[in-house]
Amino acid sequence: MNRLLNESGFSILEAIAVIAIISICLVPLMGMFPLQLVNSRSMENYTQDISLARKKTEEIKTRLFSDFQATIPDSGSFSSDSFPNYNYEVQLSSRTAADTICTLKVKVWETSRPQDIFEVNTKIARR
Repeated sequence: MNRLLNESGFSILEAIAVIAIISICLVPLMGMFPLQLVNSRSMENYTQDISLARKKTEEIKTRLFSDFQATIPDSGSFSSDSFPNYNYEVQLSSRTAADTICTLKVKVWETSRPQDIFEVNTKIARR
């Protein structure tokens, strides 16, 4: 009988208490995973917006460097770039023969998120 009382180890009550404490700590952590998935998707969309806006900006800048009076489309989609759900709008300040700098504004958005518009503004100098 004495031998049983001197044995060290965990009782079932201690094991249940440890499991309860761990469970209480893990529940809030498990709630963060869905939130991180939403944030990840949001950042993926933002990165795609940035990439497409920069691509369109560089495309227009290249065209204007070769011909400052070139015709630039006002709007369109990126369907030729395999992104049919993304649209763009271009605003270009007036370019007269006397102008040496014009301002270019490119707006990009996904069709399913028209409220989330990403905008790039840049200035282009005539060669």
